[in-house]
Amino acid sequence: MVKDGGTYAGELENGLRHGRGKHHYANGDVYVGCFENDKRHGIGRLTLAN
Repeated sequence: MVKDGGTYAGELENGLRHGRGKHHYANGDVYVGCFENDKRHGIGRLTLAN
């Protein structure tokens, strides 16, 4: 589980999201792509919940 109540599956570095991964946000949004230092970074796809 992540701080926002969502879930993350993917690469980690020093306990932070870093590299490719998939984040399911608590509100139903989903981001698949790159992370750097625990933030979305570079190319990815954000799918918004209705």
